[in-house]
Amino acid sequence: MHSVNIPFCGSLAVLMSFAALTIESVAMQAEALKFKPLESKIVPALLDNAKCTKFTCSGTQECVFREKTGLDNPKGIVLHYTASTNVPGTIRTYYERGVSAHVTVAPTGEIHSHFQNPEKYIAFHAGLSAWRDLERLNQYFLGIEVVNPGYRESCQELPLFGTPMQITGDNNWWYNFTEDQFISTAQLTARWQQLFAIPGRNVVTHSDICMVADVNFRKVDIGPRYDYKRAFEEFNAGYYPTAHEINLDKFHLTDDQYLELLHIYGYRNKDHSVKSFQMHFSPTNISGELNDRTKQDILNLCIDYYNYHDLYATEKLDPEYRSKLEEFIKRYQYEAAFSEFI
Repeated sequence: MHSVNIPFCGSLAVLMSFAALTIESVAMQAEALKFKPLESKIVPALLDNAKCTKFTCSGTQECVFREKTGLDNPKGIVLHYTASTNVPGTIRTYYERGVSAHVTVAPTGEIHSHFQNPEKYIAFHAGLSAWRDLERLNQYFLGIEVVNPGYRESCQELPLFGTPMQITGDNNWWYNFTEDQFISTAQLTARWQQLFAIPGRNVVTHSDICMVADVNFRKVDIGPRYDYKRAFEEFNAGYYPTAHEINLDKFHLTDDQYLELLHIYGYRNKDHSVKSFQMHFSPTNISGELNDRTKQDILNLCIDYYNYHDLYATEKLDPEYRSKLEEFIKRYQYEAAFSEFI
């Protein structure tokens, strides 16, 4: 399906799982996904637990990663921004705080690979987290840290990231990602999905999965400026729904039922789910308020994903999700409203 740098991308056993594919189908898939060689962008930057400068209360030196005990492939990918402007500063932060990611993507598009076989290591990037039926996602999800300031409380132009912008419903100033790092991140996401059969629904943001009770909602990365729609449409990275005409007059869902739909899709933090959803799937207004546009976009997501044939997942139509949505429709007697779409 593409040329593979085995030490970086995964073990031979992972790659052999694709042996049944014909040369022709592999070539066609690679062309369709617009894969380009990533090897030239990969910079080995292996992390070293001995360099961690964080200590426990008892004085024991902490680690920034640990080796997995199980052999299961990763189940998902978490996208983050670093809240910094360069890779060296980010790696210093890893050692100072006892955290890590599997890769760090520089503004130039270079991919700093922190493990030769990322699927064999647990990086500490997700914190207290949950998605679907999984909790404490570090042991299940790969982490991609993209070097980006995130936001500032005032408008400050920065080299490489330009002038930030404000988004309706939020007072902060958000920075763009560079074109090179966006492409590298999207390509790497799609490659990992392909290697490990990761479904698009399990490509999430730190904001999507964070379970920390925080009135200031600090965990907002990777933020509303990452172009999830383009990543999906151009590189088949993650998942982004096709737009449907949604007439809210045909639906009479309560606010709690919209939150229930978000839970069915995967969101577990009820207090933050609307704002997290907006930053990922409805970035024109990130107020956290359940307005009509957000309601339309929630319905659109749930309807489109019900019919989505995933290119990477083992089961192309998601049976768990479909079953839960069908049960929701039946329980609240919304068959007529949804019948046009599913």
